[in-house]
Amino acid sequence: ALEQIASSPRATPFRVLVADDDPLVFKFVTSILPPHEYVLHYASSGAEVLRAVDTQQFDAVLLDLRMPDQSGYDVIRSLKLEGRAP
Repeated sequence: ALEQIASSPRATPFRVLVADDDPLVFKFVTSILPPHEYVLHYASSGAEVLRAVDTQQFDAVLLDLRMPDQSGYDVIRSLKLEGRAP
């Protein structure tokens, strides 16, 4: 899906926030996406996602729907209600 979104030529790498409470997921995503095309950032909780989106610009967020502090659905709801969705 990221390839479809990021398929057009860009001057800068595609910025992706990977949100998952399991750091192995981030390691996996890092291993499959070319570093010259993608800059990956990691958030281990819903609260970290919301803080990251407030301070940085992302082209996409890969979001775990089952995180311990709040569900991915809650994060999506917060981003949409506050108009912060990437």
